[in-house]
Amino acid sequence: MTTNRLFQLLFYLMQHPQTSASMLAKEFEVSVRTIYRDIDRLSQMGLPIYTETGRNGGVGLLDSFMLDRLYMTNEEQSELLDGLSSLEAAGFLNTDPLLNKLKSLFKNERDPSIDVDFSRWGADTSTEAAKFQELRQAIQQLQSIEICYVNEKGQDSIRKVDPLKLLFKDHSWYLYGYCHLRKAYRLFRCSRLLKIKVLNDCFERESAFPPYDYQTERFEFVRLKLVADRRITSRLLDIFGSEVVTFNQEKVLVDVELIEGEWIVSFLLSLGTAVIDISPVSLKKQVAKQHQAAYHQLRRKQNENHCS
Repeated sequence: MTTNRLFQLLFYLMQHPQTSASMLAKEFEVSVRTIYRDIDRLSQMGLPIYTETGRNGGVGLLDSFMLDRLYMTNEEQSELLDGLSSLEAAGFLNTDPLLNKLKSLFKNERDPSIDVDFSRWGADTSTEAAKFQELRQAIQQLQSIEICYVNEKGQDSIRKVDPLKLLFKDHSWYLYGYCHLRKAYRLFRCSRLLKIKVLNDCFERESAFPPYDYQTERFEFVRLKLVADRRITSRLLDIFGSEVVTFNQEKVLVDVELIEGEWIVSFLLSLGTAVIDISPVSLKKQVAKQHQAAYHQLRRKQNENHCS
């Protein structure tokens, strides 16, 4: 009990520059003598607590003592505040109370030159926040969930999942958990979760559940070399980064290794007439074939509309 009161007393003094022993006694429901005894203990621990007599006297901490004296530099304080703000920006963690306390303790504000917002442009942030809150609650309370999930082939299915963690990687949020349908641990992209239902079923969290290991996934890779019109440079930079994108006055070139899949063809199709050349040849043929199929389908629909 004494140790807990000492910690609470220290925290109180951090928030209140100066107070009286009688006020502290009233706050902690102990005698003034006990307060002075606690102050002596804190002083013996090396904490810079002072007492002043007189009308304007009282008990307080030296102005220089804040949490940075607990081995945190100004830079570390700012990084901590920025990190908490980033978690709040994720939409599933309310860090306002903690942020306000730390700002008061640090006497420091987070870096105004950094602003983090994970939400998509035009997205309903309240809906996304509710989704994350529901997932986070299920993870904390060890409750299984039922999800309607759309895979990369556009097929939707109902899954029962034991949720374990939320993961942010490569611009997207993922849910990691045990999938009862596949009887294995799986990663689900949160943007593809159409519905989430928290079940009454509870699961036991393994003390050392296997973390998702990206290195063990057996991916097939393809080396994409793309030559495109200069006008889509910004889009390619957004997707691939400046490390693999080069450009001149007329063309932009991309040379990158990608995980093989239908998504590459879909992406290249979305570039439309901006595409000049594609390597390997097999990939170029797939894109050309899809373009031709789309053209004939649209022409067929156009003719049907004319006939009707």
